[in-house]
Amino acid sequence: MGVFEKQGNVIVIVICIGELFIVGLLIFSNGFLLTRQVIEKNSTCEDYLDSQTEQTKNGTECWVPPTYKRAVIILIDALRYDFAAYNDSLTEDKFYLNKMPVFNRLVQSKPRQAVLLPFIADAPTTTMQRLKGLTTGSLPTFIDAGNNFASEEISEDNLIDQLVKCGKKVTIMGDDTWDGLFPRRFHRSFLYPSFNVMDLHTVDNGIISHLDEEMRRDDWDVIVAHFLGVDHCGHRYGPNHPEMEAKLKQMSDLVGNVAKKIDDDTILFVLGDHGMTRTGDHGGDSLEEITSALFVYSPMMNIPRQKFSSVSVAQVDFIPTVSLALGVPIPYSNLGTVLDNILVTVNNRQNGGMHQLRALVINVQQVHRYLKHYKELGNDFSEDAWQKLEVLSGQILNGFDEIDELLLSKKKQICVEYLSLAKIMCEDIWAKFSVLEMGGGMLIMATVLLLGGILIAGHVACNEKANIVQGILYMTIAINMFYVLSVYTKISGFGYVSSLVVVMFIYVNRNTFNKISIKVFSSESVSFVIILLMCIGSFSNSYVVVENYVVSYLLLSVVMVLAFSSFVKQNKSKSNAALSGKLIKWTSNYCGFICVSSLLVVSACVRAGSWFWKCREEQSWCTPSEIHTTMAGLPHTSRNWRYFTSLFSLILISWLPRQWLVMCGNMNGSKIGIFITKTIPVLCSILIAGHWALQAVPLSPNSPIKIYVVIPPLVTYALVLLSIIFIFIAPLMVYEVPPSRTEISSVSDNPYMCIPQLYHSLKAKYGTDGSKKQNIPIVYGLATALSAPMISVVTFVLMIVVLLAGDGLSPGILILMIATATCILVQAASAWMNAEKLGRTIKYVYLTCNFLLCTYCQNSWFHCVIINDSLIVSTLILSSEFGV
Repeated sequence: MGVFEKQGNVIVIVICIGELFIVGLLIFSNGFLLTRQVIEKNSTCEDYLDSQTEQTKNGTECWVPPTYKRAVIILIDALRYDFAAYNDSLTEDKFYLNKMPVFNRLVQSKPRQAVLLPFIADAPTTTMQRLKGLTTGSLPTFIDAGNNFASEEISEDNLIDQLVKCGKKVTIMGDDTWDGLFPRRFHRSFLYPSFNVMDLHTVDNGIISHLDEEMRRDDWDVIVAHFLGVDHCGHRYGPNHPEMEAKLKQMSDLVGNVAKKIDDDTILFVLGDHGMTRTGDHGGDSLEEITSALFVYSPMMNIPRQKFSSVSVAQVDFIPTVSLALGVPIPYSNLGTVLDNILVTVNNRQNGGMHQLRALVINVQQVHRYLKHYKELGNDFSEDAWQKLEVLSGQILNGFDEIDELLLSKKKQICVEYLSLAKIMCEDIWAKFSVLEMGGGMLIMATVLLLGGILIAGHVACNEKANIVQGILYMTIAINMFYVLSVYTKISGFGYVSSLVVVMFIYVNRNTFNKISIKVFSSESVSFVIILLMCIGSFSNSYVVVENYVVSYLLLSVVMVLAFSSFVKQNKSKSNAALSGKLIKWTSNYCGFICVSSLLVVSACVRAGSWFWKCREEQSWCTPSEIHTTMAGLPHTSRNWRYFTSLFSLILISWLPRQWLVMCGNMNGSKIGIFITKTIPVLCSILIAGHWALQAVPLSPNSPIKIYVVIPPLVTYALVLLSIIFIFIAPLMVYEVPPSRTEISSVSDNPYMCIPQLYHSLKAKYGTDGSKKQNIPIVYGLATALSAPMISVVTFVLMIVVLLAGDGLSPGILILMIATATCILVQAASAWMNAEKLGRTIKYVYLTCNFLLCTYCQNSWFHCVIINDSLIVSTLILSSEFGV
């Protein structure tokens, strides 16, 4: 079998196994990332008419008469509840506590006109998903978190569309995400980019400059002002920072000014879309992330404050409350419960109870209609829960016209019970995973991995590979055809059938494989057990919470196994028989010394790398480090130390790979790849250092520095991209110095033919007369001709990683780079001492080491480089095992 045919067979096998694994992953994701069906139907004024109101008879209003004429909605991004609440007994002074006294002042002075409540969000707590929930009243699903940075137009019925259809004029200010979600809906807009922002104040100051003028106009019905400063401050500095105190005070003054200026027929809502963690992050479901604040105020409101004393409100309850307060239909897919106490005003307090009940009954009818429609689409609800909802719905609607005041409270309780049960039922459906599909997908992935392991460990003979390749190819095609068929026919259990096909293929071809011999106490067995334990541990919540600690232990264990296994088995029958026994002994001792010293270096790096971990919200014992705080957020006394420490790490990150290439002889000559590797990392380091220095300068809204602070990163990205392209075009980094230029044969310009021609040139010159030794060429960097371009590209990518990670993590990236290089050195020494043949120098334990290193580095922003390295090693393992 020719070399090209063997290579083709290996490529086919790798592609087929990878493709089958992807099929299993797709089946698993279908069961894990469940989505709800979007019903693109809209509520209309004719759906539920209040026949007892004069406005309905005249055709001027729908559903219920409006309680308020106008609404001002101030959305403060990431307004956590404890930011807004006031604590008289506070003993510990923090920058985010008691800094918004306006809410407490209004609630205390006007208890019937103002109320502050915990506002509970549904995970994921990303901004765009919260905006969807706050405008549609629907619940998000897990998969929605992936769409946070792509604001597509909302097709589901929502508050903005209902306001526009009812002739209301809406003004939007602040986050430009609103324009992406609701294009061409707004009467006037004053929008600012939500991500391309250089400081904390541009967006907020822009809103404030337009808000007063807009409120003085008469041609608006609803104003939505979305402030971003608190959220950006949390991301940049964290909540406990002086900038957060200044931002919260600014928002407090703003709310106070707006509350003074609103009319009696206007209602003010101040709310947060989510909270934030101790480090200023959000997106998960921790208590700090889901608990935001809701403040409601109107001079005309007349609520009994004691009813809200210890109540938390779900964010989906905001939509039915605003809709009925303004007299517009509730969006079709809403699952929230109207806050009926807010609908009681001075004007309707005589029959406020009946007004509240009508609002709740209409809310129940709207939710029941939506659930009934959703059930008709083939979505199965719990039968017991559905029957209970039907009973409650009948109790609510029966005898409504002849209701007695004594039964009014009971009716309201039944309505609230119905709406609560409906929301819980939907949460169970949309948070539920399809165990059947998830199990089938995992079973396919497991059997495919088993097949790959057998192909590697079984040492398939070369003359039988063609049959194996053909069978795997036919099996892959058949499984893909069945998968496409199952997608359209909605057939469940496809994963189990496909897994059975793979197992049958292994059984039918069992005689094709040689006997698999695996020693129980070998390094290969240890690596297999470690990977198996990690896979099993991923199903444990406790393991996920402390994964960084477990992976650190396992990584050091694998490196230790690698180092000490070199002394257990030292194969002295090397392929080069010309070496003397004394030289082999010296080389083995030298490799052993490398293994032991590298083990100590890796241990130190892994321990030091833990300083740069970021605390998970579940790790209550973990104290956030200032390492993850930007330089501008540090005290002035710490900035110089941080800057020069980071600068020193940056210099080493760019200098160490270059020195390695110099030692290997790859930095001689004037080829484009060599020139780029010499100069570009230095230029990128200078640009990154300048960027860090500019970031440390406090940025005011009118500061010219904010224009220049983005220039160094942009130039760095361009230089790295161009450098990688040039290295790809001309990857060879070797230099030939012939004694006589006239006697050396020309070398092809094709980089892929250069090394074979150099080899033939050396062979020819060694075969000539010994008296012409001066004709032997000198070639620099030939031994590392393949690895040098890869090291060069990794150096370029490291510049981007350092830039993205920030100045605080640059020492951590240096430590991880040293750990990675040391692990590779241990693998090389172990491979040389233990390899039985050249084709099997890469062993499974090396792949395990790289996998653990990749997993460990996920805590320190270095995973992108390590993943690429792991994929390369994986490919090399498969290729070497099949003899390529």
